[in-house]
Amino acid sequence: MKSLRDIFRKMPETKSELEEIVLGYYPELKTKIEKDNSLRGRLEKITEEEYQRYRPYIGGTTQKISAAGHGIGYTADAYFLTTGDIYTALGGKAINLIAQIPEKLYKSISYAVHTGGYLGAIQNIVEGIISYAPGLTILDQGLSRIAQKRMLSKTLYRVGKEFGLEMVPWHKRVAERIKGYYEGVKDRTANIIGPSKKPALVPV
Repeated sequence: MKSLRDIFRKMPETKSELEEIVLGYYPELKTKIEKDNSLRGRLEKITEEEYQRYRPYIGGTTQKISAAGHGIGYTADAYFLTTGDIYTALGGKAINLIAQIPEKLYKSISYAVHTGGYLGAIQNIVEGIISYAPGLTILDQGLSRIAQKRMLSKTLYRVGKEFGLEMVPWHKRVAERIKGYYEGVKDRTANIIGPSKKPALVPV
């Protein structure tokens, strides 16, 4: 796990993880591959190309330095929130800011030039600046996660286009998964309290 955000939404770090997430997003493709294994080659070609494109910006030495800086930043945030001592907290945040320089300056520029992700590079730099404020380290997700998210979105788009699959928004996929779970639920509108409504009395 390279980010606290991975607790809630894990991003792919390897080609196999990328393929696994793609097949989870497109279950109909997984079914097609099970019936016709020749389709897997087309999937692997796309995932390999996108993984190789973004691999230099996922993990690595600069990411480890950045993560160490974030650790100090979170400690400074906790110290500030518990003591209110902003001066000491800013000292810790300054160390965090220095630790972000290799990633924010050097690697962000390289990322923009080689992947075309200029907005992601700018986002990475801006997040680093904003996160210097006490309590805001959490806002800096880091270049590694930005690259992972772009790699995933680009792969999903290309796979969907290659196989003629519909890209379904996340909220529709969630709605489809829970469909049927709430059938037969009783109407409780009578219990709503409002200016013109009184709560229904439940007999004892």
